[in-house]
Amino acid sequence: MPPKPAVLVADNRAGGTFLTLALSNHPDIHCTRGSPVHHKSAWKVVRGGNLFGLLWSQQYYDVSMFKLGLKAALRHWETVEAHKPPAKVIFLIRKDVLAQAVSRTVQSLRNHSREKIIVKPTTLNVARVVKYYKFYQKGRRQIKQLAAKTSLPSLLLTYEEVTGNIDATCVPKKATKKICNFLEVPVLPLCQGMHKVNPEPHRKWVLNWNEILKAVGR
Repeated sequence: MPPKPAVLVADNRAGGTFLTLALSNHPDIHCTRGSPVHHKSAWKVVRGGNLFGLLWSQQYYDVSMFKLGLKAALRHWETVEAHKPPAKVIFLIRKDVLAQAVSRTVQSLRNHSREKIIVKPTTLNVARVVKYYKFYQKGRRQIKQLAAKTSLPSLLLTYEEVTGNIDATCVPKKATKKICNFLEVPVLPLCQGMHKVNPEPHRKWVLNWNEILKAVGR
C-alpha cells in the first residue's frame, strides 16, 4: 500500500526545520528536510517527471512528506492540490513575529546546533528588525489565508506549541498527539538531537530591546 502524502508549509525561522527533523524520526513517517524546489536544494538536479509525486512515493512508510517554504508553496500550490490521493497539509506559523524577526536578524549567531550556545549581549540593527517584522507579519497572514481557503485536510500549528519545552529537543506531548492523530500514525515521541540556541528572553541579551519594542509599536 503506497504511503499517505503530506506536506509541511512553514515560513523562514518558524520552526519548519525543527519539525521536519522531529517528524523524520517517527518510524512511520518519511519527511524530507529542505524544500525540494528551493534553488539551493539538492532536488534541483531532478529533471522531468513529477518531483512531488516522487517524494510522496517513498516506500516502507505510512506517511511520506516534505517541507515547502512559503514562497514555494504559493508558487506550486496548484500542483499540491491536484495530487491524488489528496495530500494532508501541516501549516506552521510563529505567533511571536517579533521573535521571528530577531531570529532572522541574528541568524548567523542563532542557528540550531547540537551544542548549547549562549549568544553574547549584543545591539541589533533596529531598521533590519523592523524590516523582517513587517515581512513575517505578511507571511503569517499569507499562510493563514492559504490554510483557510485550501480544500485539502489541514492542521494549523504554531512554533510556540511545537517547541513548547525549554530546550526544544522534543515536540511537547499535546502537540505530538495532535500531529500524529492528524497524520494517522501511532502517537510516538517526536524528538531530534538539536538544541534551541540561546533560549534566554530577548530582554536579557538584546541591549537595545526597548528601542526595538518602540520601533515596532509594542
